[in-house]
Amino acid sequence: MKRKNINTTLDQDLYKQIKLLAVKRDVKANDLIEEGMKYVLSKYKENYFNNDISKIENIQGDINE
Repeated sequence: MKRKNINTTLDQDLYKQIKLLAVKRDVKANDLIEEGMKYVLSKYKENYFNNDISKIENIQGDINE
């Protein structure tokens, strides 16, 4: 899968908790953040995309540019 570098800000305490969990689980903090992003997309997918994959693909195309 192609990767994309992004720059964002996060709540400092939230990120500390993610880093601690990553150490305890022996995974990268980035992997946990990505897992959380996938969870949010799956949670709201039906409400906002009405299972229309083409809309999701269009958004992903915009993101990749």
